[in-house]
Amino acid sequence: MMFFITISRKGFLLTLGLAGFLILSYTLYRRVFKITLFGDHMKEPEDFQDALETNEDFCLRFMGNRICQTENAAQCRTRVQRWKKEQEVKEILTKLDQIMPSITFTDIMTTTSARNSKATILNQKGSYCIGDPLMVRLDLYNHLGKRKEYGGDFLRARIYSSSLRAGASGHITDYKNGTYLVNFTLFWEGDVRVSILLIHPSEGVSALWAARKKGYDKIAFTGTFLNGTSCVCTKCGFVIETNAELCEYLDERDQEAFYCVKPENVPCEAFVLLTTDNKPITYLTSLEQSLFRRCLQFYIRPIA
Repeated sequence: MMFFITISRKGFLLTLGLAGFLILSYTLYRRVFKITLFGDHMKEPEDFQDALETNEDFCLRFMGNRICQTENAAQCRTRVQRWKKEQEVKEILTKLDQIMPSITFTDIMTTTSARNSKATILNQKGSYCIGDPLMVRLDLYNHLGKRKEYGGDFLRARIYSSSLRAGASGHITDYKNGTYLVNFTLFWEGDVRVSILLIHPSEGVSALWAARKKGYDKIAFTGTFLNGTSCVCTKCGFVIETNAELCEYLDERDQEAFYCVKPENVPCEAFVLLTTDNKPITYLTSLEQSLFRRCLQFYIRPIA
């Protein structure tokens, strides 16, 4: 037996759309139902992160309003907010990593020299008016007198008038080839001096950024807990690699956490003092350390 059913084009599209909506609703319901039941008991943190990464904006809003309406609503919202903050920090560090120089050197004479570098006023004239721009080109050289072929130097540029106690910073553009353009705006009347400081050469900037990514062991944090009439001291820090139970102290505003190893039979609320000390450790070679023993600068003659 055979049946023939005639459906208009409009009716067919309506039926197809309704079926798709039902399938999507059921899939979303199963996913949300699973997270609702097991969200606070997940053993793998990736489960929680994967659920958020599916659609960050939607999930943060949906989970904050719906899923977090459970017995541990405050803890659930805190997890969501902290995850979002961690993602923001990760994105910032990734962008910084892309713009920071990555340089290796074996001779300090090949690093940037303020003494050998040159500054040229591009729009020089007899006098300037308030609000005029002042443009300075920097051509950087190393200690051997050879022009630098890459950027990344840490420079600080400013104009000032000591008699007026006035000063302003300049905007620096790095062309990544040893040349920089500094733009100043002349805000006041009178004689103005231009100062450009080489805070760290690009080789030093590269060394500092590489050292920053190698670990968190430079500063030792020690927490003191009050246990009756005696004190107990444990290791603390932003990152602690241990299997021991930890006390977590959360900054509600910035959603940043600080940890201490929990003393036995002592509550986390008994934390009373934090001390710090520098460890005898460095991530810089002796050659790299020599880059940070001086700060050189050069001046441009006064501008009338």
